[in-house]
Amino acid sequence: ERPELFEQHERNLQEALKEDKKSAGPPGFEPCAFSGWLYSSGQNAYFEKSTGRLCWRDGEVDDFLDLREGEEVPVTFVGGAASSAGQAAADAEAAGKVLHVAIPDMHRVAQALKIDWAHLDRPAAMVALFGTCAGQPGAAADVVARAFHERLIKRLGKFRSAWQDEHLCAAVAATLVDLAGAEGPAAIAFVLGDRLVAHASGGCRVCVPGAAERRDWGPTTLLRLTPELRELSTVLLSEMPATLDDAAVREAAGAQLQAGRPRAASVALLRAARAKGLE
Repeated sequence: ERPELFEQHERNLQEALKEDKKSAGPPGFEPCAFSGWLYSSGQNAYFEKSTGRLCWRDGEVDDFLDLREGEEVPVTFVGGAASSAGQAAADAEAAGKVLHVAIPDMHRVAQALKIDWAHLDRPAAMVALFGTCAGQPGAAADVVARAFHERLIKRLGKFRSAWQDEHLCAAVAATLVDLAGAEGPAAIAFVLGDRLVAHASGGCRVCVPGAAERRDWGPTTLLRLTPELRELSTVLLSEMPATLDDAAVREAAGAQLQAGRPRAASVALLRAARAKGLE
């Protein structure tokens, strides 16, 4: 007898079983039309047998791309808003309309829309102001306010790999342009994991008291929470006159923002504007 032959046979058998298991793929994956790949209809994902890659298929480039799994980031989103029609409300046609929207959990909205957002980080939230300017092209504020978050969810759901910072900023800006045009009045703060995308157009402004002052901010800017920058407060201003500058905004709303009371900060800001005769 030669025991080493039996040992070698056992090792070969174990290796063969491992290869069979690898080729079988994760639970729920089955053979498909693409050679070397398995497909899961439940996840709408592909498994490459030779490498173990989990992918999705991008029809636009006709290729398999790495499927990202979103992360749970230890960030808390608190949003709130207050508005006042001001003196211009006497002339509704001239005043136009301003609406604010706050969505604390966009993953839940995506689920309701049956859109896969598993590749995107949590939390995902948004607070925004949308305006209508009389005599200017673009959809009315109520139309943009109802449609913007849904359009953004669909846009981000189409690409299931990692969203680079510049592409995320472009997605927010393009979604607004599609609805309201390039100069549509809007101020948007979109939180995705540890990233904040701030966008302002059409005379609106975004003030970020927690960030260092920067002169090179464009209409769409991305900020990332870091160990040095653990908190970000964002103030959205709808066509507020420039005489109420960022320093005045910080002075009026800073204490309430630090206390985690965004709506109270909004009210304080409106009072400051009223006191200066700017509302």
